[in-house]
Amino acid sequence: MRKVVYVSKNAFSASVVKWLHYQRTEGDEVDCVTFNKSAKRHIIAHSPDIVVFDIDYVPEHAFLSLMNDIRAHFEKVRIIAVATEVDNESLLILLKHGIDSFVKKDSMLEERLATLMKQVEKQHYLIPSESTRYFIDRLLELKNLNLDLFHQRLLYLSRREAEVAYLMKQGLKNLEIAEKLAMNEGTVKVHVSHIYKKLGMKGRKRVVQWLQELFVRP
Repeated sequence: MRKVVYVSKNAFSASVVKWLHYQRTEGDEVDCVTFNKSAKRHIIAHSPDIVVFDIDYVPEHAFLSLMNDIRAHFEKVRIIAVATEVDNESLLILLKHGIDSFVKKDSMLEERLATLMKQVEKQHYLIPSESTRYFIDRLLELKNLNLDLFHQRLLYLSRREAEVAYLMKQGLKNLEIAEKLAMNEGTVKVHVSHIYKKLGMKGRKRVVQWLQELFVRP
């Protein structure tokens, strides 16, 4: 039997009440705690395995402080945050401070929480889709930033030629580059030919090696 505590500053919604009832039928011991000055004492008294925090209308610093206090008492406790909306930067802060997952409060909240409980039971911890999108966005930003810096050192190439050269540097063949850039292979070959001429080099191996060393040189 797991001990689950749901913490909220506001009245519990109908979907939360349904979920709490469902978890009890699954054999969990479920309790509710109001987010106030006594919350820490009440949560610790329950010795929880899982704490679900409704962080709507709760200052971020107050939640993080309480979460850290709980982790100090229960090293293996799993902490899940739920909220109507959390921006990417705030979500990243929550993840850095050790929440195990984030669930968006919507009409599917009951089902999402029930599914998450089953994953926790199997020792699987879900990375929320919201944070996944955040990391993908940041990776794309880094990719574009690298391409921009790459092009700045090769200003004598057109933007399209720089894109082709950038992918050549990564070891991609012409057909793979064509698929990446949504163009036909013949067009890629033309760009590669222009790159060779503008760099004053012959042979793909030599050109790729030179491109790979581009950021090593000051």
